[in-house]
This record gives sequence, structure tokens and C-alpha cells, in this order.
Amino acid sequence: MLALVLAAPLRCLADPPPPPLPLDITSANELSNDQLGVLKKYGDYWTGVLADPKSKPEEVETARARLLQPLQNFNTSLTFRNSYSKIIVPPLQSIIDQKTSAIHASINAIIVLSQTGADRAVTALLEHCSAQSETRWQIRLQAAYGCGTLLHSESLDPKKIMDAAKRLRDAVKIEDNNIILRHQFAAIAAADHNPLPPADRQTLRKLFVEALNAVVDQLPKDKPSPMIDAITSAIASLRDKFNNHVVDNTEGKTIGQTLGPRFGQLLTHAAANWDAGHADEDLQKKFSLMLGVAEGFLAFIDGMVRGGTAVPQTKFRDAWNAADKAKFEAEIAQWVEALKQPPYGK
Repeated sequence: MLALVLAAPLRCLADPPPPPLPLDITSANELSNDQLGVLKKYGDYWTGVLADPKSKPEEVETARARLLQPLQNFNTSLTFRNSYSKIIVPPLQSIIDQKTSAIHASINAIIVLSQTGADRAVTALLEHCSAQSETRWQIRLQAAYGCGTLLHSESLDPKKIMDAAKRLRDAVKIEDNNIILRHQFAAIAAADHNPLPPADRQTLRKLFVEALNAVVDQLPKDKPSPMIDAITSAIASLRDKFNNHVVDNTEGKTIGQTLGPRFGQLLTHAAANWDAGHADEDLQKKFSLMLGVAEGFLAFIDGMVRGGTAVPQTKFRDAWNAADKAKFEAEIAQWVEALKQPPYGK
């Protein structure tokens, strides 16, 4: 920890701010020692502003803007990004790691880290994505959001992406904040992009489904789940993979076999909370949205798993919206029975 603290030297208040980094540095494919010195002076100064407990909020935000500016310059080179991240990531990580740092400074440090496109930045943020290691919900939220930005970058090592997705899946399993959970799911989904080999992308979707299944398996029996929003957004994200033909029939059937029964759990959860779900307008809308996202996707999955002729023809969302409890229970009963049939559960 001492090394990390020393890596974030506070700037001298009398020192003038360094000038913006010139394009011949930010676009360089090779940096001289003099250029690296300029780069270090720039990074040290502005990370020092972020690390300084005496910095005012507006100074922290100025430091964030100055640290981000070189990353947003036209034609920024990979050489520059690598050299720059080596300089700024350790002190930014130190700010976040220190529990005594101001929340505002830590969040701004995370914002900068998320734009570096560096493997080391992913490592830094992953330490703060899980409730097991990070109790400050504000930091956990920003770290999860930042991981989503980083994992969409094409500059990351594939092994780092896969490791990050596994750790995010584990973080999902113990998260108790609905908004953070949404961003954790979104970060795993962001990792599933074209530059990765097809086998890795399938593994990422498998991790996503494992995370979703784990959350559904934790649905409370005696009250509405506070995670309904996050579950709904996760289902919608996965559905889009099917709709956009990212998932082929073989993979889709495998996903459907484990995910289908979880849809059944969601439907019975809605039924068990019928009264609460219709007594509160906001909760009624949340359940309605979840049922709407689930309805078409469930029918699509069932067609892949068991064949189109066996798919129940239901409109349980309409029954929910019409507050027709008898019809709703009759329609979901069809699905509960269907989802007990082989090959579900394999």
C-alpha cells in the first residue's frame, strides 16, 4: 500500500499546470526519453491534483478533464496509450484503493481509468466491482460502469477480458444493489464483441447466463425481488444476441435448457407477489416490463429446445396488465408444466 501511496505524489501548489500534451507525443509510434519526461510531468501533476485531499471539487473535475484530454486527441497512438497508462494508472489506483479518499476524487479517478483501454486499468477496477472487496456502493457502481467501457475496448488482451468476465460473474452472485447489478451484467455483455474468437464469445455468453441464473435462483419467496429491473435488462440483453443471430441454434438450445426453468421461476415469482405487484403502480410496471420481455423470448427459446409445435400460446403479460389473476395463473401454469419437460434442466 505504501508503494501505491508514494506513486501518487501531491503536486506543489506553487507549480503552474503543465501545458497540454502536443500531438507529436499523443500520436507518436515511438517516444524519446525527453517526450516520456514531458508525459510523466503531465501525468504526475494532474493525478497529484486528484490525490490531494485539499483539492476542491472543481479542481478534481479539472484534473479529470486534463487527464482525459490526451486520450481523446485525434489519432492517439497505442504507444502513447501504453506509456501514458503506465504513468497514470498506479496513482489513480492508489486513490481508489485508499478508503480515506474522497468519494468524488475516487469516482473521477475511475472515470479516467475507464478511458485508458489498458489491461492494468481493468485489473485496478475489478478490485472494486464486488461487494466482497468494496463496501462503498458509489465506488462499486462506477467501477462496474467503468469495466463495461473498458471491456468494449479492442485494445485489451483476450485473456484479461475472459478473466474480467469471470470475476464480474462472481460479483453478480453476491450483489445486493439493483443499479450496480445492471451495470455488472452490462459489463459482461460489453465483453462479447467481434474481435474475440467465436469460442471465447460463447464462453462469455455462458458466463452471462450463469450470472443471470444465479440471480434468479435467489428470488425471495415472500416478497417482490428488488432485482427485477436488473433481471429484466439482462434478459433483454441476452434476447438481443438471439435476435441479431449472434447465437446459433446449437448454442441457443444449450442456453435455453438451463435458462428456461428460470423463466418459470420468474413467472411463479410474479404470481406469488400478485397482490403486492398490483397494489403499487411502480411495482406493477416493473413486473409488467419483465413479463413482456420474458414472454416472447421464452416462446422463442422453447421453440429451439422442444420444437415449435409444443410452444404454449399464451399472453400472460396482458393478463397481468388487465389484473386478471385467474387467467394469469392459468397461462403461467401451462409454462410451468412445459418447463418441466425434457430436455430442460440439463
